[in-house]
Amino acid sequence: YFCVPFAPTPPNYHFILDVSGSMYSELSKLKESALRLARLLFEFQPDATLSLKTFATEIRVLGQYKIHTLPQLERVIMG
Repeated sequence: YFCVPFAPTPPNYHFILDVSGSMYSELSKLKESALRLARLLFEFQPDATLSLKTFATEIRVLGQYKIHTLPQLERVIMG
């Protein structure tokens, strides 16, 4: 079950993905889960903004995405 409550203003979601060496064996699951969650959030909150960052030895900002840039987000995550 997944529920995103109504938001009076467009929400800003922040994804910070751990891509460090310790996550190597789980990276494909992490990527798939992040994309699934992003799609669901945009489905329920189409005006939302999603900020994506990764960290390993440092934090890397990968951008901000809206529903119309979902294909770009998919390419960045699946990289």
